[in-house]
Amino acid sequence: MMIKRLVLSVLCVVSLSAEADAVNTTANEQVSDAYIRSALSLLTYSEALESDEPLDLAGAMLDAALQLNPDHAQAWAMRVELAQRAGDQEAYEQALVGYLGTGVDDDRARFNLIRYRIANKNTLDAQLREVERLLKSDAGRALSGPLRSQLASFATSLATEPVSYTH
Repeated sequence: MMIKRLVLSVLCVVSLSAEADAVNTTANEQVSDAYIRSALSLLTYSEALESDEPLDLAGAMLDAALQLNPDHAQAWAMRVELAQRAGDQEAYEQALVGYLGTGVDDDRARFNLIRYRIANKNTLDAQLREVERLLKSDAGRALSGPLRSQLASFATSLATEPVSYTH
């Protein structure tokens, strides 16, 4: 309950700040950063509190931060983490897409997104065809060498260990 009051107080102050200068991009970025810092604090202490309430509040803060600044890579990365903790596959994919959409150069996130999408194919043949199609496509050729190599290794491993999506 004390955390909820503290969070609501922070949100009120931050919301008043945002309303006072909603036109100014710098103010929006500052408010967004405040939401992100608060969400990070909640994520940090959520395990000790043994409750889902801090995760829900952190999610709401990250949503608010992303409304103000949709290109904030750290907020998207934190959304990925929240989705993983919750086991929410759809939110995980959306957060990875949002994160990569900010323009970050993160092969690990790209691989996780590709792996997730391939794992959702119904058959091993469909999974293998999708990896092959990707590697031969223009988009696949644009991937970094290490990521292409990782995808090729992934395709090889599919033959021995069919993949399923798990966080």
